[in-house]
Amino acid sequence: MRTQKRPLSLSYNGPIAAGLRHGKAIINLPRAGGIGVALAAPQVDEAMHGASEGCRENMDLQIRRLMPANAARYRELRLEGLRCNPEAFGSTYETESVQPLSSFSKRLAGSAVFGAFRGAELLGIAGFAVRNGLKEAHKGLLWGMYVRPDARKAGVGRRLVEAVIDFARQRVELLQLSVVSDNEQARRLYASLGFVEYGSRCTP
Repeated sequence: MRTQKRPLSLSYNGPIAAGLRHGKAIINLPRAGGIGVALAAPQVDEAMHGASEGCRENMDLQIRRLMPANAARYRELRLEGLRCNPEAFGSTYETESVQPLSSFSKRLAGSAVFGAFRGAELLGIAGFAVRNGLKEAHKGLLWGMYVRPDARKAGVGRRLVEAVIDFARQRVELLQLSVVSDNEQARRLYASLGFVEYGSRCTP
């Protein structure tokens, strides 16, 4: 019998100053609020600290916010993620592959999307958004995360998540994301950053 893939909700007890404080479903931030977390992430790397190969590759890695000028590279990697890991996204390859490049430029102009670069090569992406509605405005969402398979042992996913958390810290009290239940690699990464699973839901 085939195991059903279930989106899991996680809660993150986030970094304070230089370390991690573990508490109950809330991320304590330097500001007077907290950040919790729930996830939509495809497969991401486990980020093995202390591995010499990963350390060397990390030295060349740059994380920066993507601008409209990066739309072509962003579109290419976004479509790769939708095609290779469709279960990890709310959108579909069929929907986005027919959209013009200008729609991706507009997305980058109006959204906070971070990219991991090694030289000119875009290895991974992750977005941040504030949830809609007055009652949800204190909540943020980490969305659209994807790391190329050949970059999943080099700390790319970890660096992207850390960038989103740093960006969210001054904007929301709770950061949420989702991950499919059988994505053990991603779940280990999030757990190592302080995420705690607090729920799951079934999909058709």
